[in-house]
Parts: sequence; structure tokens; C-alpha cells
Amino acid sequence: MTKEEYMKKLAKQLKGCDADEVKNALEYYNELLEEAEDVNEQMKSLGSPEELARQINLPGNTPNDKKKGFTVERILVLVFTSPLWLSGYSIILSLFCVIVALFITFPAITIASLLSLPTYISYMPYVTELLALATICLGLCILLIKPLLFLLVKLKDLTIIYTRFLFTKPKKKTGEKKPFKLSKPLIIVSLALLAVGVVLSVVTFILHPSSEDYAKKAGYEDVTYYLSDETSSISISAYDVATVKVLPTDTDSAYITVKKVRVDDLSVTEGESFTLICDSDKELAFLENINILNINNRITSINVYLPEGSQKNLDVYLSLGDLSVQNISANIATFETDLGDIDITGCDFEGLEVNNSCGDFNVKDLTVSDELFGTLDLGNADLDNVTAGTVTFTVNCGDFDYDGEIIGATKSQITNDLGDIYLGLKNRENYTFYAEADVGSVIVNGESHFSSEYNGDTIVSVYADCGHIDIETD
Repeated sequence: MTKEEYMKKLAKQLKGCDADEVKNALEYYNELLEEAEDVNEQMKSLGSPEELARQINLPGNTPNDKKKGFTVERILVLVFTSPLWLSGYSIILSLFCVIVALFITFPAITIASLLSLPTYISYMPYVTELLALATICLGLCILLIKPLLFLLVKLKDLTIIYTRFLFTKPKKKTGEKKPFKLSKPLIIVSLALLAVGVVLSVVTFILHPSSEDYAKKAGYEDVTYYLSDETSSISISAYDVATVKVLPTDTDSAYITVKKVRVDDLSVTEGESFTLICDSDKELAFLENINILNINNRITSINVYLPEGSQKNLDVYLSLGDLSVQNISANIATFETDLGDIDITGCDFEGLEVNNSCGDFNVKDLTVSDELFGTLDLGNADLDNVTAGTVTFTVNCGDFDYDGEIIGATKSQITNDLGDIYLGLKNRENYTFYAEADVGSVIVNGESHFSSEYNGDTIVSVYADCGHIDIETD
């Protein structure tokens, strides 16, 4: 084997190691062979090219740099330390979601603001505010797009490095990457858009000195409706963003106030049955809640005032917003929300029905002489000091907590698909319980694996699909 063939084979064996280190090693051994008196003897003393390559200590060529393989010990270590290194992946995933969210947010707000301009063209302060919002978000979008892309690439590299560190894969040499630089034209354009947005914001502030002006100039009013003594039922439906409060009044007659609303958005039927519907026909009306300077959230508020001892039927529906009912009495009450909380305090009803798609149901000091019926899709139900004839309640996801008394002879049934059930009931001898939990425990007065020992007239059936049941009686 000639010296040239020896060096070619040695170079082939060192392929994959650091290029500069390989170059230095080849130069050293080439010079060593050239200066040797007997080249063949020198090559023999060095060993074959394969043997010499294994002896050369280069990054990527040492035993510690090579893939070790998955021994039993290594697999066990990875399994038992999985909570630690999996948390690293969760952090990387969270950073990725944040970057993607920024990618989506600014363009989405820009497009939504521009699309809504024709809707509010009659009120220039709001138009200028939407233009300011669109230009500022567009400027930020242009300014941040390259840095965000750069961060995504670095995040990908971090994921690869982290994975190789965990699983001991050999490091691969990558080419030089260009340093991150912002394009001057993009910087100029983005700064110009941001400047325009600031100017438009100042114009908005000049045209619109107070939030009250917004309500007036945009056509919002405060309206009051007085109900006749013949009115036996009240129905309130709000399909826009709104809050509803039902409160007591010292007057002899019931009345309703609606604040910050366009009269054209209201549909009212008066008489024995009073019906009020609040529904805006504007598309993208939710953008009215966007605030840059002082055009703040425009949320309609509806207050229903009932005199003491009122026995009217009450029906309230809210699409988006909270419902609060305080210290009133009524005949049959039905409360429903799609997204919002329902709070009831100090009330007295003959019958009560509650339906909530997403939000909490909080009750304190409530009396329902007949049936308390409720469904709750996502949220917690917390009922404190409640007396009801019967209770029929279904929770799909959340906890159900009931403190009080059930006095009716009709069977009560409480069901929870995902969450815990707690019942704190008075008068132990009145109840007969049937409790079952598919995944979870059943404890009645401190005893698990419960079978009913009481023979009371009030039958309470409690079922939890996935959750614990805890019943206490005194």
C-alpha cells in the first residue's frame, strides 16, 4: 500500500468528524510519513488506516460521541426520569404555540378591523379607531414576521439538540447559517404604519373626548319600560353581549331599564306577557368592544326591578354575559346562558330551571317550593343554604356542591359525568339514598361502599360517571 492510498483510506475513515480537526490530523500523519526513513515500517507501526482512525481523538470520533444504543439500564433511566425531560418538551411546545398565536393574532385583527369599517362608517371616531388598530397591527405584523420566523427556526434547532442530548445521537455538522438581520425597507414600512396608527389614535381622542359621547353619537340610549299590574310574566332575551340583573324595588310596580342600547335593536311586546328581545343585526358587532384609547367596552346592561312579594313568571336568556338575581320572589323562573355565570342570592321561587352551557352557577339562601331543575355543561355548581322540594340536576363537566335540605317526596336525581358531588343535607331520617360512582368513591357520613340504611320519604339518587360522591347528613 502506498502512502497516498494509506492517507486516502485514513481520510475516508475520519469522514463525519470535525472538518478542521480532520485536516490537521491528515496533515500531521502525511508529514510523519514523508519524514520517515522507511515509509512501510512507519505505516506498519501506525497500524491499518481503520486502526489509526479509531485511535485518533477527534470530536465525533470518540466512544463518548458515538451512539451508545438503548441498553436496559438506559431505558430504565429514561422511563423513571420521563416527568423531567417531558416537561422540557412541554416548554418547547408552549413557546411554539405562543409564536404561532402571534403569527395569527395581528393579521386576524387587521382583517377584522378593515372588514368592519363599512358597518360603523356613520360614526367617524370609531372608524378612525378601527383604522388605527388595523395599521398598528399591520405594522407589528410586518415588523415581527422575520423575528418570529427566526425564533421558529431556532426553536426547531433547540428541539433537535435537546432530543440528541436525551437519546445520545451523534452531532451532525451543519453548514454556517446567515446571521439574523432585519430588512431596512420592512423596518421603514412597519414604523411608518405604526406612526400612522398613533396619529389616528390621537385623532380618535380629539374626536371622541369621553365614553359618554360614544354612546350618544353612535346611537346608544338608556330606555325604561314600566310594566302594568296585569303583567303576569316577563321574558328577557339578549343575543348580544349583555349583563342582566334582577333586583328588588320599593315601588308598587315592576319596571325594566336597558342601558347603552340602540332602540332599533330592541323588540318589545307589552301586555299580560312582557317580552323584550335585544338583538343587533350588525355583523362583526363584537368589535365594538375593542378599545385603543377611550372608546371602551360597550356592553348593554338590562336591569329588571320587581316589587316585594311579586309572583310573576320570569324567563331570562343570555347569549354572552352574566346574570345576577338578588332578593326577589317569583312564581316560575327560568334562567339560561350560553357563556356566563349565573348568581342567585336570597330568592324565593315556586319552581326554578337553570341551564348553563359554559359558566358557574352560584346560589346562596334560596327557597324553591317545588322543583329545582338544572343542567350545567361546563362549570361548577355551588348551592349554599338551599331548600328545595325536589332537585334534578345534571353536570357534564364540573363539581356539584349542595348544602341545605330537600323536602319533597318526589325522587330527586343528581348526575355528574366528570366531577365530584357533595351533598350536605339536614334531617338525616328523612332520606333514602341510592349512590353510585363508576370511577371514584362513594362516602356517606364517613362510610364508604355505601348501602342505604335510611327509609325516609325523600329519595335521592346520586350518580357520578367519573368523580367522587360525598354525602353528609345531620
